[in-house]
Amino acid sequence: MPFTGAMKLPKDDNDLRGDDSFDEDHEALFASSTLNAPKVNPVINCCVTVVAFFQFMWIFRRTEFLLSLVLFISVSLAATGTIESYEHKKHSFKHHQFYHEYSDIKSPLELKLKDIDHWCIDGSDDNCPQCDDPTHPISRGEYDGWKDAFMRNVHLSNDFKKTGAQPDVIFLGDSTVEATVGTLKGIAGLDGTTASKELDMIKEHYDKKFIKAQGGKYDAIRLGIAGDTSPNVFWRIKQNEMRNLSPKVWWIEVGRNDLFRTKCSEEVTLMGVLRVVEELVSKNDGATIVINSILPTATKNTLQLDGNYAHNDMWKSIEEVNRRLKKFAQKHHHVVFYDADEIFVESRYKKKYISKKLYADKVHPSFAGYKALASSQLEFLDSIMEKRKNKAQTGNEGPKTQNANSQSSTQGNTSEDQDKITPEGDYDGDDYYGYLSLFHEDDDFLNTFNLYGNEDDFLWDDDDW
Repeated sequence: MPFTGAMKLPKDDNDLRGDDSFDEDHEALFASSTLNAPKVNPVINCCVTVVAFFQFMWIFRRTEFLLSLVLFISVSLAATGTIESYEHKKHSFKHHQFYHEYSDIKSPLELKLKDIDHWCIDGSDDNCPQCDDPTHPISRGEYDGWKDAFMRNVHLSNDFKKTGAQPDVIFLGDSTVEATVGTLKGIAGLDGTTASKELDMIKEHYDKKFIKAQGGKYDAIRLGIAGDTSPNVFWRIKQNEMRNLSPKVWWIEVGRNDLFRTKCSEEVTLMGVLRVVEELVSKNDGATIVINSILPTATKNTLQLDGNYAHNDMWKSIEEVNRRLKKFAQKHHHVVFYDADEIFVESRYKKKYISKKLYADKVHPSFAGYKALASSQLEFLDSIMEKRKNKAQTGNEGPKTQNANSQSSTQGNTSEDQDKITPEGDYDGDDYYGYLSLFHEDDDFLNTFNLYGNEDDFLWDDDDW
């Protein structure tokens, strides 16, 4: 039967393009209610999917589901610092502010134990049995490594004394100083038992910077012993470890072990450092005393010092002691404060960190750190030497001692008259005097005499003692 429908077949492409009957059929097709699917809320769809997933896991994979849930919760708590925050609240130090002002002291006799608010870094008086009297010299001679390091320092001083010259600077302190001679506790190696290439590199670098015979700008003796606290350094000074050498600059690096090895409070640590400083001041040799800031110490491998979830109690204690030492130095023209934080501490996202490239671990600088430290110390010494030179040119050379006749002329005066007697020279209002302490063989304190004069006037040979 022939085709008689009304459908028109296109002759060519042009004829097809001009016929809009197909468009009408297309639109009608999509307008059909049979192809319009109902709209679904995506939030409801997502919730239903999650519920279906948990139902499936609970029915068919219950064990794996529970383990995965525990792992997810643990990782979330660790990542957000919730666990660390809890541990910090449970074990954190009780920081107590101490209110006694030490920045104005002019004599070691002003450092009195009765003024100490609390002895231990945790705010107590009972949890730091190794915390020693900060005003009393303490030896660590029971340790062989310490004795070896002490005798090494004595030999270093003797060898320099034989040259007939005086050093420009003497570095005196703990492991930060000892590492510059290539040892820790008298033994080569960061762990105290094995040789360390990095320690050798540190020693070689400091030799080149602080020994004139090797191209250095200044002659320096580095007398440090790892683990030493302020009372230990005080003992070494009393034992004349530096063999009566008189440098232009004393550079003190001590205090960190007081806080974290013997667990002394910030106040006791401060008193210990100041006792060392006052002992050097009593030499009245006109030297400048540099107090090196306590180096930053981290508690986490990220080396973060402050900010959210850092909880670095060490850093808080270090900052407190450094702030007080800086204030003390600002009030004494013969003492200056050197802030090493400018080298080792960096800020990132409003948080402070120890520079990873400058530290070997959470406590000790690396070779790169010591290189940066040496360069900064040299610049600081340059400024000190320039000021000393300017003072010498203007005739203001600092404290000068009286001779024996002038000392004897002061005897018999009343205390009021003695307060008005000062040695010759410019003092800027500060009193300078020597003092002599007598001790029993067991180091029990007997008496202290205030004396004017040069330290050589009050020296005895070992046999005389």
